Amino acid sequence: MASIVAGTFHQATPNLSPVATKACQVTGNGALATRKVPPFLKSLFHTSRNKFLDVLVDALYKPDKERNIYYQENFSPVEEVGSWTPVQVIDGEIPQDFPAGTYIRNGPNPYLLDESILISPFGKLYCHWFEGDGMLHATRFDQGGKFITYKNKYVDTMAHKIEKNTKKTSFLRAVEGDSLAISASYLLNFLRFGKVNGPTCNTHVFKLAGKLYAVAEADIPHEIDLSSLNTLGTLDFSGKWKGPFTSHSKFDLEKQELVIFGFNAKSPYLQIGIVSKDGDLIQKTDLELDRACFIHEISITKNYTLIPDFPLTINMNRLLKGSGRLVEFENNSSSRIGVMPRYGDSKSVRWFEVEPGYSFHAVNAFEDSDEIVLHALFSKIPFFPTPNGVDRREWFARGITPTDPRNARDPQVDGALLANLREWRFNLDKGTVVERNLTSLETCGIEMPKINKKFTGRKNQFAYAQVVDVEASKVVGMPKYGKFMKVKLPESCEDEIDVKYHDLGANRYGSEPLFVARPHSTDEDDGWIVSYVHDEETNKSEVYIFDAQKFQDQAVARIGLPQRVPYGFHSDFFF
Repeated sequence: MASIVAGTFHQATPNLSPVATKACQVTGNGALATRKVPPFLKSLFHTSRNKFLDVLVDALYKPDKERNIYYQENFSPVEEVGSWTPVQVIDGEIPQDFPAGTYIRNGPNPYLLDESILISPFGKLYCHWFEGDGMLHATRFDQGGKFITYKNKYVDTMAHKIEKNTKKTSFLRAVEGDSLAISASYLLNFLRFGKVNGPTCNTHVFKLAGKLYAVAEADIPHEIDLSSLNTLGTLDFSGKWKGPFTSHSKFDLEKQELVIFGFNAKSPYLQIGIVSKDGDLIQKTDLELDRACFIHEISITKNYTLIPDFPLTINMNRLLKGSGRLVEFENNSSSRIGVMPRYGDSKSVRWFEVEPGYSFHAVNAFEDSDEIVLHALFSKIPFFPTPNGVDRREWFARGITPTDPRNARDPQVDGALLANLREWRFNLDKGTVVERNLTSLETCGIEMPKINKKFTGRKNQFAYAQVVDVEASKVVGMPKYGKFMKVKLPESCEDEIDVKYHDLGANRYGSEPLFVARPHSTDEDDGWIVSYVHDEETNKSEVYIFDAQKFQDQAVARIGLPQRVPYGFHSDFFF
């Protein structure tokens, strides 16, 4: 997410070419001749230029004393614990058939919190929640949980390496703040580092061809050593994939291939790729869109890829002209979803106009008789970015308060941030789409949906999600999730959903509810839900494990951790 993580947009650009690689002189006939500059002069020039730019940034940008709303309470960062630390079950016991493996959750953890708001002659810059440095929180189990250890570690991106060495902010923030300040950030970042945004890799983790990667929309994936959590390098498919890379790749278990995508502020605005099980990029397709949109997650079925094209747009001209910000939600613009054959191209996409709004996260998609069904979370407006000229805490509080649209002061604010579980049914033969909310005012406000991964792209019955605690979230202006939800999805367009809840208890808030299947299970929901849970009364964090089939029962095991785990983004379990 990155990432503009949960979420995040980070525009990648080619490496900055040396400014003075050649010296030009005019020959006798007026033609230009070139002469290479000696390497030591180039090095001297770059060193001097970089020192000058560093001094300039230090002079222009100063930490502000204002408290950053994105990093308070358990949203604030923690330090690395160091080596793997043994931890104990403090309540219940680990099931004997709980698999051996490592539960890893990614999330934003700014290395330099005291510089999370910068003031400059151009205005303020805010380090958005989506911009924090990536930190992996890992809990490792042997078979049956006889020995459990915990470790957390930063993803060692280029930006993080610079900040460790200099103890100063490297890339200037460029997501929220005054327009002129953001424009200046892009320019200075590009001049200093050859990129307008720094990599964070703070949103998700995935495995490909036996290797583990951390990722955000900011940059290409970074390889992580599973045994140490050390960062090993990056993944660009031998130079075939350059620029942003999805936080939500989709692995087709039957076809043994990974579907990826990346959106960009410049053309090509959206590319979709297919990667073989061996890690080779075997197809890359430019969707040839005429606008850049922030697309956090696509979906796949057995034969199709579903592309949400909602109007959270990215427009550099808007920023440079001072008429708006780089990323803005255009609520009067069109919303549509594309259905593309898995190996198709831009001309094979069928686009369906749908109700205006936004979808950050998808649940699943599948083919059902003559229809293609998509289940995803849908809200009237996105959580990001905060509109200009409003008090963020007030705007957020109104946005997450359940409100009947007939009684809303402003339907684009009141209750507009609450996400519903939504269903779209596409009929390619008829060219029609039928859509409906499966949840209501009483059951909305959900996020971070997960399913049994074996059913990705295939018809599934169950989904799991976090449920927002409205009152607790309103106090801090950030989302806290005090319950988990299990949904039994409808069999047909006439059916309703069945909902069960797991309440974490007073002052306890969870992370994404990850489903871990019981080994050799046949039932879709035969397994466990695993999540990092924080107790705000004791300021301690734990790993919760509870039975997915006995969803409303208390946790079968709670594991104490050596320090708190901040609220964060996405997770997975690696064997």
